[in-house]
Amino acid sequence: MKSLYRPICFALTIAGALAACATAPTAQRSEYSDDAAITAMVEAALHADSSLEGSRINVETLRGKVQLSGFVEEREDVLKAAELASAVSGVRTVMNDLQVK
Repeated sequence: MKSLYRPICFALTIAGALAACATAPTAQRSEYSDDAAITAMVEAALHADSSLEGSRINVETLRGKVQLSGFVEEREDVLKAAELASAVSGVRTVMNDLQVK
């Protein structure tokens, strides 16, 4: 009985390590697709707002943190873009690097 204890413990340890490694890429893919979806929703919200028409706003998302960069026409547009982005589901924070032309 004692001779089987070590190999079984070793096998369970390896199986646990492999299981942890196997789930990591899936979690990364899911996180990446979530960020891509958030980016798309923020871009859609910005394009749907007529007051931001003609603005050149770039949206990047990493782990739910949205960064807005680019140029807008008015100071109010900077605030409006941040407000629209923060209202999107899944957005944790908004870094607003927009500048007025």
